[in-house]
Amino acid sequence: MSDVVELEANALGKRSAPRLRVRLPGKSITREGSSRISIVDISRHGLLAEMERPRIDAVPGKEMLVHGPGLEVFGVIRRTVGIFVAMEFYDPLSNGQIAALRLLNERMRTPSEEQRLMLEVRDWVAGANPLGLR
Repeated sequence: MSDVVELEANALGKRSAPRLRVRLPGKSITREGSSRISIVDISRHGLLAEMERPRIDAVPGKEMLVHGPGLEVFGVIRRTVGIFVAMEFYDPLSNGQIAALRLLNERMRTPSEEQRLMLEVRDWVAGANPLGLR
């Protein structure tokens, strides 16, 4: 029964698994080389990554390892469009791994105290006065 539901979902253009939108740095590695990537969405079964530049070796059917903070997955490239590469994992991630990546993504997007102070100083130098200083 689940195969029928998945098939119907795919026929309608819907994913069989929800995707988590993230912005996590990583590295893609194939037999021919490696490059930095930015993981833009991830699910238990695969990910979509943005490469720095198109790679000749990033072709459907090619095996790839992706390494990033809190993540190391091995799988096969299913699709490439320009600088984007979609990968299907050989071994699915657990729900706990997805939850951990969500927390990591939120922490990486939250500006540190130092970054917030730098923004306040930049605004003050530019003429804004959010602190009421003279």
